[in-house]
Amino acid sequence: QELNRDNSEILHHVAIPRKLWVADRETTIGQFEQFLNDPRVKKYYEAKPFSATRKRFATSADCPQISVRLFDALRYCQWLSEKEGLPESEWCFPGIWDKNDGEYVLKDDYLGRGGYRPPTEVEFEFLCRGGSSLSRPYGDAPELLAAYAWFAANSRGVAHPVGMLKPNDFGVFDSLGNVNEWCLERSESYRTPRGSILSDKSERPLPLKGDTWFVIRGGGYASAPSEVRCA
Repeated sequence: QELNRDNSEILHHVAIPRKLWVADRETTIGQFEQFLNDPRVKKYYEAKPFSATRKRFATSADCPQISVRLFDALRYCQWLSEKEGLPESEWCFPGIWDKNDGEYVLKDDYLGRGGYRPPTEVEFEFLCRGGSSLSRPYGDAPELLAAYAWFAANSRGVAHPVGMLKPNDFGVFDSLGNVNEWCLERSESYRTPRGSILSDKSERPLPLKGDTWFVIRGGGYASAPSEVRCA
């Protein structure tokens, strides 16, 4: 019965069978530039330079990085895992530096590994809600949204530095608004009948083919209030 609910939003329950650690803010331009300035990364992008329209849509290096393809996000996550010295057995995207976009296939146990990766769609909604079952982490009232999210009515058409507004009850900032987040999940219709509980786990390798649509969540600085909801 949620206001502004779309017909594709089918209520269902999913259990997350793992512990989660998540960055409490969106990845900033400054953080992503450290990645792009790494000699190995620079060499990788020589043949296919990375481009971002950040000057037009952001105001400082503390703003969230935008214009990131899914494969760029996965390589950034892999770079973080390697930079922190995590064992190769924990890497979520081993060998991704040797693959072109659209060629990489995830390992069967990628969700059980401890390396950096984008969240699944279920993980994102869990983290976004902050324990709430209402349309937004703080409740339903649209007049309070500007205290928690940058969206069309208050953003002036640009992204803003991360962590400026109120966090949800999990301490996560900008889980709604500012910029959309990638989820490591194919965009598909929900097939779960009501009343049953699924487990959020990898049941088959996930090909990252160029013709595969993946999920983005959270809404952004140009989103209408109806699009800035946990669901």
